[in-house]
Amino acid sequence: MTTEKPENNKPSAEKFDSNQSSESNEISETQKKIALEYVASNKYDYGPSIRSRELEWEVDNIESYESGIVRVFINYKLKNTSAGETGREYVDIDAGGNVLARRQLKTLKESRPLILIGITIISILVAAISIPIMIMDPFGGDPLYVAGRSLWMRAERPLLINYLNYSGADTKGNLYDWQINPTDSSVNQIALVKLTLINEVSNSITITVDGEAAELQTGDKIRRSPIDIRVRSKPTETTG
Repeated sequence: MTTEKPENNKPSAEKFDSNQSSESNEISETQKKIALEYVASNKYDYGPSIRSRELEWEVDNIESYESGIVRVFINYKLKNTSAGETGREYVDIDAGGNVLARRQLKTLKESRPLILIGITIISILVAAISIPIMIMDPFGGDPLYVAGRSLWMRAERPLLINYLNYSGADTKGNLYDWQINPTDSSVNQIALVKLTLINEVSNSITITVDGEAAELQTGDKIRRSPIDIRVRSKPTETTG
């Protein structure tokens, strides 16, 4: 079925209105009936949200062409609604009563103001409650928070130890056992903080931890910076 305008689309001088002859009125009523029956039984053009609803149709205008084709303009709306948005379409019918084309001129969209208003109110309430909480206590409870838009960071409770041993390679690729001791082991300890970073975009991340990477504040308000392992690590023995 085509949606092109019929050939010889110049309307004839004859118009279908209440002042025409009885024969013209009979033709007009026949074309109107065919068009209304067709759109009522073929609601696929309205889309999934509208075609499942009850609709009302009304013929708005009829134009006839020299080729014998009649174009019926139809307005439609949701049933039992006194006001609101309406849709508009036309149907082309030939002299034999066959439907040749159908075209939507204005698609009816279902209005859902109450749903939109409800979603807006809920969003405002959630924002009004959550934003002050995040500002006043951003790290309360489980210390898991978002740094940026895709990087998640979890910091566990600091573990106090007297010294730290670990294995790693030097700049030449030789593997050593290393040890880090506090500056004054008689009064100081090492605080070991385990961090878990998750990059949801690429599942990988490269970070540099030095003396300016972070700051740890103790219970007595003393601020500590991370240890630079390149300076503080001392080899204990070669493992391979």
